[in-house]
Amino acid sequence: RHKKAVPLAVLDLSSNPGLSAGLWAIGKLPLPERLLEVVCGALWCGLSVEVLILRSMRLVADCIRPLLHYLSAEGRRREDGMGGKIRGLGLQFVDLEDNILTDNLVATVEDALRELGPSSFGDPWAPRELLPLPL
Repeated sequence: RHKKAVPLAVLDLSSNPGLSAGLWAIGKLPLPERLLEVVCGALWCGLSVEVLILRSMRLVADCIRPLLHYLSAEGRRREDGMGGKIRGLGLQFVDLEDNILTDNLVATVEDALRELGPSSFGDPWAPRELLPLPL
């Protein structure tokens, strides 16, 4: 039986004390890095999320490594001509505000999203054109 995920406009994991600080570990990865590994795995498998909010989670550079790997892999797929629309790359905006990240690293994520998604510019909260429901 094949299951499909429902598209999400926003996935907000912000200010979640059980997920921040990297004090807890699953296997060898700190929990925030493991969490992003799971989220990016779901994105890779087709979960459609437009906005990923990761505010105030005390994320450091190592914690967002899975996100950078995901964006890099999607970029390679596009360069190799394997993705077409790259499953639409629903992810348009990642909010990394109030974390322990350099401005350069945040800009790297923003630049990657801008290159991969034509609709990644502008306000992520702006109303989108809705498609008619099939009758």
